[in-house]
Amino acid sequence: MVSGSLSLTTPPQPIDNNVTPAQIDTRFPSDLNTLLPYNLVTKANLQASDKTGDIVHRFWHEQLQINHGKMNHFVSWSDNPGLVMSYFDATNLPEGQLAQQYTMDDNFFHAAFGGSFLNHQFLIAAAAPVYPNAPASMQPTLDASGKLALDSTTGKIIHDGNITPIGAPSFSVPGDTFRKNYAVNTIFSVNLVPTFSTPGSASLLPSQNDSNPADTSRPYIPTIGDRLSAKQVSWKWYSGDGTTRWPARPAIPPTMERFLRTRPLIRFSNGITSRLPTTTTMPRGKMASVIWFPLLTCRTRQISFSICKITICPP
Repeated sequence: MVSGSLSLTTPPQPIDNNVTPAQIDTRFPSDLNTLLPYNLVTKANLQASDKTGDIVHRFWHEQLQINHGKMNHFVSWSDNPGLVMSYFDATNLPEGQLAQQYTMDDNFFHAAFGGSFLNHQFLIAAAAPVYPNAPASMQPTLDASGKLALDSTTGKIIHDGNITPIGAPSFSVPGDTFRKNYAVNTIFSVNLVPTFSTPGSASLLPSQNDSNPADTSRPYIPTIGDRLSAKQVSWKWYSGDGTTRWPARPAIPPTMERFLRTRPLIRFSNGITSRLPTTTTMPRGKMASVIWFPLLTCRTRQISFSICKITICPP
């Protein structure tokens, strides 16, 4: 298991990675068989309001877990294998109540492997951001098949990253390779530097070019906002946080840093100009023709989701 165990004699125990350093979650019975599906309330004596550890959701991890459609490596490639088979009965939870009233995500397929960062980018641009000549430290160590390489002694991942190495093999498309340094795992932008980073840091994604097709130094990646503006269709993107407005406010409160990764337009050149109508206040009167309501990521118990509602308003 990539969590660091070459072999186990008992099922892996859930890990509480909400604390530093992460540790075995002692709320779970030591003899719990975590290799079979188990209800967190009836088997582990937790309540629906209790917070468990988190489970990895990253670009290479998900591909290896899916394993070309076999769906058989979710435990093996998890950083918290003891939680993989756990579940809450969501019947009376908010998500369960909604599911009983509406059809949720019917025929839905996510656009990209991994977490919300890359899927938000595909939502607005149908493409992954590019970081030309990204530092090698930001690129993973992959084996010949495109898997995250493992240390033969410890069984742990040698080095994960958030940028694809040019020429490295693709695991999901055997025989293919990465042609550019794509940003595929969460990375913050030079356009809006979080307080834990510094301007000019190499760890920040360069501003994405959606403003100048003639710029040969950066790939041209137009967003849906650019395409709507080109057709003179009015649009607005509502941040949904209720406290901070981008890009008008220069200082970003620490409590908002975790939300920056799901603000995809801010990573583009046009996202830092005044024509990007990013706001948090709903208007009164006439609305734009196309509006987005990116509701903030909700992370409660085992349920993590991010919703973006797109509404087409009548003229």
